[in-house]
This record gives sequence, structure tokens and C-alpha cells, in this order.
Amino acid sequence: MQLPTSNAVGLDISAAFDTINHDVLFDRLWSQFGINGAALSWLRSHLTDKVQFIKLGEQSSETTPIVS
Repeated sequence: MQLPTSNAVGLDISAAFDTINHDVLFDRLWSQFGINGAALSWLRSHLTDKVQFIKLGEQSSETTPIVS
């Protein structure tokens, strides 16, 4: 009799909510991973000059820059 096999996949999401300053991120992507040119420019434009705020009904908080 052959027992069924099972596979388990572990996923460490402990770093999923870590933050890193965008300037530090861009430096590391270039220096440690060799990402440059269009790819780095795209990431930089996607992450730069973003803000966050909270809106509840008609009321909104002030905007806060997102830097990490």
C-alpha cells in the first residue's frame, strides 16, 4: 500500500512589511543588483512623488509624502 505524498511550502513574509527609504533602495538596486537604465528609471518614477491621505466621506486628511 502506497501512502499519499504531500508537499509543504513555507513562505516567510516577515519582511513583507519592512520599509526602506527610496533613495537607499535605488542605491542598493544599482550597486548590489546591477539594475540601471530604463528599469531603474521606471522604478524611480513609479515610487517618487507619491503621497498618502485618508478620506472618510467628504472629509480628507492632509497629504503626507511617502518616502519608504
